[in-house]
Amino acid sequence: MRNQIFFVSSNDKCELVDGAIHRGAGPLLRKECATLNGCEMGEAKITGAYGLPAKYVIHTVGPIVHDSVGDREEQALRNCYYNCLHTATKNHLRTVAFPCISTGVYGYPPDQAVEVALRTVREYLEQNHEKLDRVIFCVFLKSDKELYETMLPAYFPRGLSSHTLVGLSCFIGTYIVNFILYRLYTLSPKTNPHRELSAFLHL
Repeated sequence: MRNQIFFVSSNDKCELVDGAIHRGAGPLLRKECATLNGCEMGEAKITGAYGLPAKYVIHTVGPIVHDSVGDREEQALRNCYYNCLHTATKNHLRTVAFPCISTGVYGYPPDQAVEVALRTVREYLEQNHEKLDRVIFCVFLKSDKELYETMLPAYFPRGLSSHTLVGLSCFIGTYIVNFILYRLYTLSPKTNPHRELSAFLHL
């Protein structure tokens, strides 16, 4: 099933922050990225996925946090999620997967980043619920998994209608709301990215 899309964090030259993704995709992804003329913070650009088990990759540049999160950084992170979702639906893609944007070397506090991610996805789904079947949050750290488990009910409570909850997924553990299963799945940095991405995109 290759009608999928995976979002990745890039720098302003559209060079992937995560080397494992480049290794899984192969050299053609790097070659296409070089033709994009860069990517501004909060912007989103789409390429093929090549060796990855997806049809496309959407690249976004998250904000860098040096001391504390200000309005500029929060709005930039919101723009990342919104523009990625908009790019996906504009290209008629119905299943999407997000990493934790900006929470690694870019220094965005994970708890605040999760809140921005969930709030932005919730707002987007409220206006575009018919355009997406599934949104996946792919986490690498147990602490990120626990943050999503804790915060999901606040943004997607049990009382919401099923169309608002359309296909939202989060991977390892289970959380059922109005017949929507939130799966949480943790990728180890040592795992094979192609095999593991295949596993969660086909669930």
